[in-house]
Amino acid sequence: MTASRRSSPIWLSALATCACRAEAPRTSSDLVGSSTAQARESASADARSPTSATEPAAPPANVATAPIVPGDDEVSRLLLSLGVRIDRARGVLEVDGWVNQREGVVEVFACAPQGKTHESVVVLDCVPSGLQAGLLVIGLVPGAPAEHRTDGTEAAPTGDAVEIRVRWLDADGRELSARAEEWVWLEGAGRTMAPRGWIFAGSYEQPSSDGAGGVVFAADQVKTLATTYRDTSTILENPEREAFDDTLYVANARAVPPVGTKLVATFRRAEARP
Repeated sequence: MTASRRSSPIWLSALATCACRAEAPRTSSDLVGSSTAQARESASADARSPTSATEPAAPPANVATAPIVPGDDEVSRLLLSLGVRIDRARGVLEVDGWVNQREGVVEVFACAPQGKTHESVVVLDCVPSGLQAGLLVIGLVPGAPAEHRTDGTEAAPTGDAVEIRVRWLDADGRELSARAEEWVWLEGAGRTMAPRGWIFAGSYEQPSSDGAGGVVFAADQVKTLATTYRDTSTILENPEREAFDDTLYVANARAVPPVGTKLVATFRRAEARP
């Protein structure tokens, strides 16, 4: 994989750059130029709506904590159209979703609709590039995905660490919350994933398959958001060395609520840990 394939789409970088300006952009073209249309097109109903009975459409989660109310600026409106709510003052993102799997081997903590739902703990109702854009806007810096080197060694993913939390209502209507790592069990070690944060590897661009000579964002194609097993297409990677084995992580049935439970996932910079 070359360095150029690790970069974010042009419209993502442009959006993050614009978000750092003191003044708000006056028009959509000021924000991301002609690429804005591409972002909005990727947020179409087909991109975010589940297609099978096992993936119920997820309305905004009915949780006790009030959801983020995005600002009326161009950046916030664009992210909202992609399924991501942003609180820029606090550096927090929110995405609605639901519990997809509570037992068995998993390779993914979170995917978008139509993603790897046969092995994902939760489904989050957003366009992957929208989540990537939101992480850039709140100041997080992507690195590079993990990779197997030709000499047989393995390179860990790089990038800023991101804390993912989920909140939901139990059967009695009480709000509960947990770190994403608490919902993933490491077989053999007898523990959950360590709460170290998920690495913002940032996926990559690849040539489109339509023969037009363009590029596509890999996470939008595969619809991976946060993975427990090494997957270069994902936005957020598991930092643990065990992530190179696809048989070790299972959904933590002792912690994950029933399948179909609505939830809100939050994303922010992870605090540094010793």
